[in-house]
Amino acid sequence: MKKYKKFFTYLFLHLMLPFLASCSGSATDHSQMLREMGNKAVEKIQSLPGSALRKQSVDFFENYIIDLGWRSFVFGGAPDLHVLLYPYETEHLATAAISQFEAPSGSSALWDCAGVIRPNANIRAPLFTWDVFAPMAGMAPGMDMDFYNINEGSVDIAVFFGDQAAKLNQALALVEPYQLTGEERGKYSEHFDQYKSDYRWELELSEIEFNNETIRGEFVSAVATAFSLVLDAYFTSLERVSVEDNETLIQGNISGTEEFIEILVDKDPALEVGRILFEDDLEMYFLDSMWRQGYYGEGF
Repeated sequence: MKKYKKFFTYLFLHLMLPFLASCSGSATDHSQMLREMGNKAVEKIQSLPGSALRKQSVDFFENYIIDLGWRSFVFGGAPDLHVLLYPYETEHLATAAISQFEAPSGSSALWDCAGVIRPNANIRAPLFTWDVFAPMAGMAPGMDMDFYNINEGSVDIAVFFGDQAAKLNQALALVEPYQLTGEERGKYSEHFDQYKSDYRWELELSEIEFNNETIRGEFVSAVATAFSLVLDAYFTSLERVSVEDNETLIQGNISGTEEFIEILVDKDPALEVGRILFEDDLEMYFLDSMWRQGYYGEGF
């Protein structure tokens, strides 16, 4: 089934090439926002106890450049794509990985900033993921972000954040004008409905809005400020959580993470794009480097 799915994805993109090419575009202020978001996230991760880059992933993706060929229209006609990957682990995080796409390589033009923050199995905390993107072909510029509770029986998001929820609400107010609403909300992520939090971001700009310098500038400013608040809230809350020798918590986190990743692989639309870009290296990029499937902390 997956073989045919891949074939039809290729076929769709070829047939839609003339239309999609007209939808591509980028802007310097938006690209700079993506860079700053990635830098802020990396700085936060580097400040955590035991923070270290994971050598296997670093070595594999050092100077990893994809020759785009016919896929260049996805990134505004760029001939190649440089994958900038920062795969960390810390004392309390199984994976803290940041990924960014630079196209063309060496241009400093960024099209994406994605992050996966997954605590060890003995930590009572939610997953934290985000993906913010420029207007790639067929996709409006926007951002998806949430704190996923993959162990509802043992993790309470309200308790985890405590007084830090004020920062999250402040951030929500800043991005509220760009949140998808009504039937549009959740259109790309119905498969995660059981895990979503009240702090979820589903932001989107139209092509007309993105090409309006004033509107785009307001969006960039709001998202950058709000994201800083969210980073502070999450990592401040994480610092207050203690390691627990609790088998119910540990096994619930392990099984919940495995189920979540299975849903990602089977149903997430981003994986279709990933299969086309990374081909045989997708598992190394997505499952090993970003999500670190099968690892739940030392000793698990």
